[in-house]
Amino acid sequence: MFRKQAMFLAAFVAAGAAVLSACGAGSDSATTAPAGADDLRAAAAAPAATLTATSATLFDDAAFSDNGASQGISGKGCQTLARPKVTSSLTTTGTLKLWSGANCTGKSIVVTGNVSNLAKLGFDNKTVSVKLAGDDNGGNNGGANANLTSTFALLDSGKNFSEPDGSQVAADKGCNEVRNPDLVRSIDADGTYKIWTGANCTGKSMLITGDAPDLEKIGFDRQVASIRLAG
Repeated sequence: MFRKQAMFLAAFVAAGAAVLSACGAGSDSATTAPAGADDLRAAAAAPAATLTATSATLFDDAAFSDNGASQGISGKGCQTLARPKVTSSLTTTGTLKLWSGANCTGKSIVVTGNVSNLAKLGFDNKTVSVKLAGDDNGGNNGGANANLTSTFALLDSGKNFSEPDGSQVAADKGCNEVRNPDLVRSIDADGTYKIWTGANCTGKSMLITGDAPDLEKIGFDRQVASIRLAG
């Protein structure tokens, strides 16, 4: 947090030096049937289940263990995980959908409530993205922007927030253009934001909540040309 605050202040002092300039601004596929919670109860109408969860905590270990790492997600619609294929259990209130591919693609299952062991559902270490309640679609100026909560991000030139070639800062409301996409390999940020492969928030995109320590794992290594923050 201190690093983010220091960089945020430096961004105002050195206006425009590393700061990015402001610019203008998936649907579900078929789902597999079983849903599960702690008792692995089945949902007869799983493919048509209404998603009601707006947040979740995903644990690397089974039984919600704090011995391993965890990651939180929140917002509306599809959320691609910063750390994919590591989830073994989860806690949530309501119903959500887990997917094996980015941007809510691939194999999927619907779950309701807490799941203590995803291996029993055949989904251990397979979750790449999660579909929450609501719709993240809506175009450059539409509903997707309402889901964004992040107001500041550091785009680092090395994986795991290292800075072999420095960092770039995003701090403007809305779409921020990245000066050097080739120098973006990880992102240090709080809240939910959206990254794009094209300038002016165009091209391939992905919603992310929290830090992204290795963009290569989600197919965006050295490809982030713009980033949309809240506002």
